[in-house]
Amino acid sequence: MIIASHDWQTSQGMRSRARTVKRWLSRAARRVRYGRLRYVVIVSYARTGSTLLQGVLMAAQHVLVRGEQGGTIVHLKNWYDQLCRQQSKLAGRYELSRRHPFFGIGGFARDDALRRIRLLLLETLLRPGHDTRVIGFKENNWGDDVAGTLAFVRKVLPGVRFVVNTRDLDAVVRSGFWTRRRNAEQMVRERHDRILAAAGTLGDDAYHVRYDDWVADPERLRGLFEWLGLPFDIERVREVMRQPHSYANNTVEDFDRPLASVPHPTAHSRRSPVAVAWAAVTAVQVAAVVTAAVGVGPYAG
Repeated sequence: MIIASHDWQTSQGMRSRARTVKRWLSRAARRVRYGRLRYVVIVSYARTGSTLLQGVLMAAQHVLVRGEQGGTIVHLKNWYDQLCRQQSKLAGRYELSRRHPFFGIGGFARDDALRRIRLLLLETLLRPGHDTRVIGFKENNWGDDVAGTLAFVRKVLPGVRFVVNTRDLDAVVRSGFWTRRRNAEQMVRERHDRILAAAGTLGDDAYHVRYDDWVADPERLRGLFEWLGLPFDIERVREVMRQPHSYANNTVEDFDRPLASVPHPTAHSRRSPVAVAWAAVTAVQVAAVVTAAVGVGPYAG
């Protein structure tokens, strides 16, 4: 019995060490793969053709640009900034007191936090493929502190390039859901101005394109592709632009039509056959109970 127990413990120990080695190797492989990635972020506001631009960039091979993240990067910035402020304010005076409500704040590792935020984005939201060389996302929700948020993105994604996309403001106000908002003109102009002001702080890391220009002449995007170090295939770009790209899958031709009410994506999702059958059985059982109670119908007693 003692020998058997010893063998079992040895086996468990070997399995545990094997799992540890496997984790280390997997982590090392990710670091090598992620270390080769280049980053691109589309900075824009709603109804400017940013989704189409996202697709156009993916006309180049090995490029993957995810869609909007619901302002996730703003929330991550706020979390990081709040901890940094608390650390700067409190660490040193209270770090040694276990009785202080902010005990431990001095140990907040800022650089490690940024590295882990990068890993979080890569492994949960961006999810680059094995052949991905350029990875990124587009976002229209940058909050009020656009410059601060873009500066945070630079910390999280080293060497990131920002593609700033704007559009004629009058055309934006007349497009899609903006037509249903009374203060649309003011809101659009504020977002437009904040984005351009923030882009001015990025220097050579930002490239400004205007939807009205490149949608009329896709050749105008050649400079953008060269700036990103990507091959520019005008025919592939034109093919992408002929495909629907927008919230309502609009083509370029009907991009400016007001959007109808869009149901929640799961409102009409397909149900599995098992779920449909179970719903049918439940409906029959309910009908049986009801008709038996009122004494009418095929299930009446």
